[in-house]
Amino acid sequence: MITFSWNPWHGCHPFSVGCKNCFMRRADIRHGRNPEIITRSKTMFDLPIQKKRDGSLKVPSGSCLYVCFQSDFFVEEADEWRNEAWDLIKERSDVWFLIPTKRVHRIHQCLPADWNDGWPNVSFALSIENNQAARERLDQFLKIPCCHRSIFAAPLLEELDLTPWLETGKIELVSVAGESGLKARVCHFNWMEKIFYDCLKTKTKFTIHQTGRYFVRNGRCYIIPKKEQFSQAKKAHEWLKKEAGKKNQPALFD
Repeated sequence: MITFSWNPWHGCHPFSVGCKNCFMRRADIRHGRNPEIITRSKTMFDLPIQKKRDGSLKVPSGSCLYVCFQSDFFVEEADEWRNEAWDLIKERSDVWFLIPTKRVHRIHQCLPADWNDGWPNVSFALSIENNQAARERLDQFLKIPCCHRSIFAAPLLEELDLTPWLETGKIELVSVAGESGLKARVCHFNWMEKIFYDCLKTKTKFTIHQTGRYFVRNGRCYIIPKKEQFSQAKKAHEWLKKEAGKKNQPALFD
């Protein structure tokens, strides 16, 4: 599947401890911008329907759009623009839209009038970082009407027990990651391993999308360069699948 990033607006406010070392904030500060000023994109707002010179769509049918990774789709300042964004999402029913958020308490009030039980081309991904966030957000998340739900355990800051929510069968995927940046907090591989086996037991898809900079395994802390954090995550995931295979566990995960 071809993937694109769609940031119809930019900027955000810290919401929880998981936001402490946000990559967007780091980049804005590095370039002399205020990350807390929310601005509508002048060039990318209508990306889903933009066309190339030959008249074809820039985002072809069957693609996946990662939405608002430089903000939060449900941030308050975007209320005046969100209905236009929903209209674009509805128009491109042939494209998959992945919308991550920490602001689960705002989702229901920000849904379009004809949402009903959800649109099949939209998946919400709730971001959590610790057990407190899981307790505060996941019960609300399961009550949101939608066709597809995922959990982004990122940045993963401690061992989590997601079993009560995974056992409902309402979570399609759990994706885990450590924290990037020079000031990143450490992430332990065995935290990821626990979630992996909890997902295995509940037949929930699982992936590791990033190790983070400081990655602890077998008591040793590895400093992983940014360019290797995704490839090392893939290797860690492959190792988990092989170990599960040795234990005669089914290989559920891609």
